[in-house]
Amino acid sequence: GSHTCALKANGDAVCWGPNYYGQSTPKDGPFIQLDLTELMGCGLREDGTPVCWGHDYKGNTNPHDGIKT
Repeated sequence: GSHTCALKANGDAVCWGPNYYGQSTPKDGPFIQLDLTELMGCGLREDGTPVCWGHDYKGNTNPHDGIKT
């Protein structure tokens, strides 16, 4: 895709670029890691909880409750 995100020192994600599906509008942090695809992004919280945003194709931006890495 043509959007990207970065983590600020406080763990908040900041994104820029096209936002056709909300992929450049991250959820509230803090995060310890980010993973991006062309149409969505996900952040990993310190407790291992994934949080995703962007294009919700077949529910992929809604991780199941309780999933931890």
